[in-house]
Amino acid sequence: MKPDDLIHYLKEKWYWLRGYDSEFTMENQMYHTFSIIVIFALLIMLPTNLLLDLYISAALCIITIILQFSVFYLSRFKKKTDLAIVLSGNLSNLFLWINYFYNSGIIGPTLIISSVTLFILLIVVKREKMFLWFTINLFSATLIALVEFNYPNLITEYYHDRSYHFVDVMSSYAICVIMLFIGVTYIRNSYQKEKNSASERALTLEKLNAEKDKLFSIISHDLKIPLSSIQQYLDLLSHMEIDCKDRKWIEANLLKATTNTQELLTNLLQWSKNQLDGTDIHLSLINLKTNLKKALDVIQIVAQTKDIKLNISIADDIVVFADPDMLQLIIRNLLHNAIKFTPKGGIVDILASTFDNKCIIKIIDNGVGMNKTAQEKVFSLKIKSTYGTDSENGTGLGLVLCKEYTELQGGKIWFSSEENVGSVFYLSLPMA
Repeated sequence: MKPDDLIHYLKEKWYWLRGYDSEFTMENQMYHTFSIIVIFALLIMLPTNLLLDLYISAALCIITIILQFSVFYLSRFKKKTDLAIVLSGNLSNLFLWINYFYNSGIIGPTLIISSVTLFILLIVVKREKMFLWFTINLFSATLIALVEFNYPNLITEYYHDRSYHFVDVMSSYAICVIMLFIGVTYIRNSYQKEKNSASERALTLEKLNAEKDKLFSIISHDLKIPLSSIQQYLDLLSHMEIDCKDRKWIEANLLKATTNTQELLTNLLQWSKNQLDGTDIHLSLINLKTNLKKALDVIQIVAQTKDIKLNISIADDIVVFADPDMLQLIIRNLLHNAIKFTPKGGIVDILASTFDNKCIIKIIDNGVGMNKTAQEKVFSLKIKSTYGTDSENGTGLGLVLCKEYTELQGGKIWFSSEENVGSVFYLSLPMA
């Protein structure tokens, strides 16, 4: 196994042992981490106690290892972390105070270990229980110190000489500072993680606020104008005597205004739904030509009202893996855009070809094209509302939806454009 693979394997095992973010809170994961470290620390202290002839302390180490592993198992695999923490706190206090009397009392390492144990407990317990554990620790430490002060004969002195005392206290100190380092590192990393998360949420909120402002702009300006036009045309038809030629002209313009408004409303409602409820996607194998037939029939009518020739070249046997409704919305928006920015008498082509298990759809127009500034903002709400060659209104919202829906289907969308020459939009989708 390569070193990188070994490191990756060990990391994965550690995350599994500690518990994944989806299963446990940060406090629970810290409790698991400390439990594992405590078990290893006790395994290290066990031979030290035996070498120093601290047999009662060694026996307490063995019992504590077994009990600590049991409460770790209870939390990590039985998901009863609160119960495990309470048991750990009580058991650790009990064994530490027993150890206090059998391992040299106040001159031994027990009080140091007890303070670090309290530190760990304050990190992992629920906030409302912190003061309780602090009080228990302070009260019990004070109580046993007073007992020792008044009844020194209750303390068993195990250190045969100064070197034994030195080794015991320094080994306990080393383990305690490691625990403190890990605890503080966890706290700092968690703080930084939350800080980064807050910054990301602030940026997201700023983006949503900008989109909200854009939405209000759409409603107040781009939606009001076509509706006003429709109202004016209907007023003319209902209040004035109009000859056949003028009536036909008004009806054609009324159809155009209604179609544009309907398209705008469809995009607006779809975008609003996505922002509120998220996007549902239903991928399946679909015949491209069959799926797009209805959308293309509607677009043909729109193209005819502007005297634009719509050329369709899609093979009968192309099958793609896509969401049928999303795909129709994408193609409809791209074709509406192409027609909008193509002058009367122009040509719009929609071609589909296959390459490397992908279906490439091209929508080509010989319209006004885009300058460099407009091209940079095509797939964002930063693009300004623009009018088509026949004064059709628009918002750019349709292209935002096109990009979002294409990527949700595992596809790609891009374009090329030249001012006063035309544009080509490319849509790549996976095939069956």
